[in-house]
Amino acid sequence: MWYVLCAGGGLVVGAVVGWLIASSRGARQCGALGATVDELRARGEARDTEVRELQADLGFEREGKTKAETRLGEMEQRLAGKKKRPRRYGVRHARKPEPEEE
Repeated sequence: MWYVLCAGGGLVVGAVVGWLIASSRGARQCGALGATVDELRARGEARDTEVRELQADLGFEREGKTKAETRLGEMEQRLAGKKKRPRRYGVRHARKPEPEEE
């Protein structure tokens, strides 16, 4: 009978020790995972901020492009209008150089 009680007590003590070891490892792993989650959250927030900044920059660039294209179209129309319109005062010709006398 004494052997049965010692064996049962050993099993209980072994189970308690095993449970303590496993829970301490689990706690360490949970702590490490918590730190990893915090780091990943910080990275995600930094990337979100970067994406918002890039989207704002893209909006400014698109606005500038639209303005530049509008100005280009206006200039092309002006140049096309000047080419079609005849001059009022006639065509100017460059003078031919007079031959030099020796």
